[in-house]
Amino acid sequence: MSKLRNTLVVDYVSKSQLDVVTHHRNDKEYMYANMPSNVLRVKHRRYVTPCDANEVRTRINKLNITNRPIGKLIGQLAWTRPNWTFVMTEKNQPEYNNAELITTDEFMIFDKLEAIGLVEESENWDGGPHHIHITNNRIKQDLSNQSSRITTKVKRAVQIINKDVYRLTVEELLSTSSKAIAGKMDSANSSLSMALRRRFDPISEWVRQQLLSKSPQFIELAEKMGSADIVSAFTKAADSNALGLSVVGNITAGKGKMVVILEDEYHIAAMGGLKFPSDNFNKRFIKYRREGLPEELHTALALLKLTEPNTFINGVGFKASATEFFIVEEVNLGFE
Repeated sequence: MSKLRNTLVVDYVSKSQLDVVTHHRNDKEYMYANMPSNVLRVKHRRYVTPCDANEVRTRINKLNITNRPIGKLIGQLAWTRPNWTFVMTEKNQPEYNNAELITTDEFMIFDKLEAIGLVEESENWDGGPHHIHITNNRIKQDLSNQSSRITTKVKRAVQIINKDVYRLTVEELLSTSSKAIAGKMDSANSSLSMALRRRFDPISEWVRQQLLSKSPQFIELAEKMGSADIVSAFTKAADSNALGLSVVGNITAGKGKMVVILEDEYHIAAMGGLKFPSDNFNKRFIKYRREGLPEELHTALALLKLTEPNTFINGVGFKASATEFFIVEEVNLGFE
């Protein structure tokens, strides 16, 4: 399996699927009576029978894991993959047809909160066994003429899932983060440039009015005329834009370092002449523990961590997110 070029293992996850994994992971009414707690249902459905005017009997349904290939598949995976979460899309609705066993023809596989694979079942129009479709961006990337691996055998489906369904690797995360840092730097700098242009508009109008009035002292009289605030705002915007350009100038010159923090490990890669992270940029990263960081980088990161995301610091670098940073080639902290 080649390295994933996409930034996500699965492109689309429904809001209801993510809601179940995020907020109802340990909620028993989203589970099945005959399955482990890592098998959840997209929407809670119960079999309800009125017993009398004051009492209602409620039973949590069971998942059908014997009659259909996808049911047999989840019956095997749920117990052998306890660290994964399986979110089922139910086919029949027990509140309408009194079905005790719930049938599914689709489920999404999650590793923590990351969707890593979609499994679907379809009928074989020739009357043979149903097909099991397994898909994610890893599989799509490796196949030239189809978007999923297809089998009628549960054993083969398990093999495919064990081989092709897994979360982003550290190398893939580093490549994604490197591109994200560069992209966010460019976006942040563009925002500063737009802010500069917006600040210039009132300056331009003010100057135009003064020129139309043929006032030779309009610059000297700016403060007395009540226009000092727009001049000050323009100056600040110009300074911020210059700051962004000075930091971005490092990466466009192939200088500086990308820093990605993964838990307690610091991954650092020098641009080394590259003007944008390539697909193999992750190979440049060197792993450090916090205590092993060079003092200059340690201080620069400490300053950047105090700022908001998408912030530049003069002589230091850029903070893309809480775990993604860019450090300039020559750090200048402004003190000896």
